[in-house]
Amino acid sequence: MKKTLLSLLMICSIIITNTTFAQNSENNTILTDTNPLAGGYIIDHEGGGDFKTIQEAVTKLNDDGVSAAVVFTIKVGTYKENLHIKNITGASATNTITFKLDEGIKYGADLKSMPSADVNYTLYLDNAQFITFKNMTFLPTESRTSRLIEIGNGTTNITFKDCEFFGNPVTKADPNKDNALIFSDNSQCENGLSNIKFETNKFENGSYGIVFNDVSSCQEYNEGINITENTFKKHSEGAILLQYQNIATINSNLFFSEEASGNYQAISLKDVKGNSEISFNTIFAVSEATEGMLEGIKVDNFHTEGKLSIYNNMSSTIAKAKARSMYIKNVNNALIAHNNLFSIGEKNSSCLQLSADNTLNIYKNNILQSEGAAHCMVLETEAPADMVSDYNVMYNTNNSVVLKLEADKNYETLAAWSTDSKLDENSKDIDPKYCSTKDLHILNAELKFCPKLDEVTNDIDLQDRADEKTYAGADETIGETVPVEYIVYKDDTDVPERIILNDGAEVDLVQKYSLSLPILIKNSNSVNPSRVTCTVTGDFLLEEEYKHTVIGAKSSIIITMFPKKYSVHSTAVVTFTQENGATTSFTLKCKIIPPMGVEENTKEKPVVVYPNPSSGNLNIQFKSNVEASIIDLTGNTIKEYSNINSNTIKSEVLEQGIYFLKVIEEGKTYIEKIIVK
Repeated sequence: MKKTLLSLLMICSIIITNTTFAQNSENNTILTDTNPLAGGYIIDHEGGGDFKTIQEAVTKLNDDGVSAAVVFTIKVGTYKENLHIKNITGASATNTITFKLDEGIKYGADLKSMPSADVNYTLYLDNAQFITFKNMTFLPTESRTSRLIEIGNGTTNITFKDCEFFGNPVTKADPNKDNALIFSDNSQCENGLSNIKFETNKFENGSYGIVFNDVSSCQEYNEGINITENTFKKHSEGAILLQYQNIATINSNLFFSEEASGNYQAISLKDVKGNSEISFNTIFAVSEATEGMLEGIKVDNFHTEGKLSIYNNMSSTIAKAKARSMYIKNVNNALIAHNNLFSIGEKNSSCLQLSADNTLNIYKNNILQSEGAAHCMVLETEAPADMVSDYNVMYNTNNSVVLKLEADKNYETLAAWSTDSKLDENSKDIDPKYCSTKDLHILNAELKFCPKLDEVTNDIDLQDRADEKTYAGADETIGETVPVEYIVYKDDTDVPERIILNDGAEVDLVQKYSLSLPILIKNSNSVNPSRVTCTVTGDFLLEEEYKHTVIGAKSSIIITMFPKKYSVHSTAVVTFTQENGATTSFTLKCKIIPPMGVEENTKEKPVVVYPNPSSGNLNIQFKSNVEASIIDLTGNTIKEYSNINSNTIKSEVLEQGIYFLKVIEEGKTYIEKIIVK
């Protein structure tokens, strides 16, 4: 009997051991059904990791927590899931949680919302803490407009870095804040959010990019939000809307919206306190709407608890209706300095509008240029008695410089405004010579007349304001445009082969898949910068528009181009245009090798893809018996076809991106490029 019981116990022990423990050989990480997570794990939708879906990993986190730092490495692919991350037991400043791609891969893990009547998010952070998301792409469903990320209920210490947030385009019929890409309203009046960071991300479409819109009945202040070095494009209503924030930082972001609604706001802060900052941002917004107010920077109700600093920003707003580059309302204890503002709009538009209830504010060393019916400055009533305004540039050739709305009084000249208000006694009425309405860097050397401010030690390009006299506006160093020398490298190795380019130079290159050129731009005058724009014609498309400022003696960029075709003889004409119109161009004769090292065959291909480009739904017609596969930009095979008979048609649905159809016929390989817009 004892021997039988002992045997049973041994069998149970073996069963328990075999069912509760699993080991991943790649990470040497032991998973258990009940123990907290610790170490590194693989998420692979093809089943080659510890978890097949991100949801499986999240469920494990929510149920069992962590006992040490945890890193989830996500394999490239599309994960159609709606995630709800709660307060993770054991998470701390030491026991952090990270979701990221494989090392060396920038994008490729797409988290796409599943259609659902119950949830309106792709990811919900619900009292979550100490989590970082890196190099991920967040997508909505195609069928409806929805937010991507919802944050609430006391969530703290969250970082999104190098991620992409792509929403659906929002129609004018449904422009509300609920369709923001990132949304929080703390509607349950729980603890406020704290230490939420967005760094070097891309935001596109949706009604807004980021909305933290605490309901007024709660008045629970969120603390320490930091939005730095992000790009915001194509939002219908605005890019950033923050309400009830304590210590907010919006720094070094790019805002582009050339089809904005009439009431678009790039940056909007309301009911804010604590030492907060809006600095080094570039805003370009255009609206064709016939009514509404297009705004660059708006601050409404900043409390006396702390100081607000708005400096080194470039804000350009152009509207058929009303426009204002900056609106300051009920703001106390603010420094507004070294901003470049430009505005075009109908009556009562302005570069800068000030309400009557502002106190203890300083306006110095700014540039205000307006055109059309817009004014440089609009005062809603009399200027506050404690207002300080001086050493600004106010330039308008078509309308009054300053307008008092309450009295409907126009000051046609800066001198008239200064005499009546006793303000701006050292300000100037001169043309700053902006590079363009989109690029508010200046070309007028006469603007170096302002006293140096201790609070603003450099300019928007991080050039030191070293002299006692500094330039008005966000752009410090200007002057005569100087010649530059372009040095292109064949690759980005430690000791690359250099090519010094002259006008019309021809260069032979052999590269795979795309053309990435590290370029060193040498400035012959290390004092004055030279600003250049790069364009490409021929057989290539630029990854993005490149505008670059050469700071000091040299500066470097990497331009990336995608071939329109794969051929032994592909040509790219790269042109650099300086701000004075001078151009330097060179021709690249390239042999671009498609993925997998397959060269294009000149024989007629045994396949037809239509439509191409497409919106995602496409047909592939095979003309003969072949083997085929679809490959994405990273070289991963996402679809395979075998034993395909001639005249077979396959229908596919692909995500937005560039793909390659690899076809093998009688031992020969053919490549067809597929573009999904």
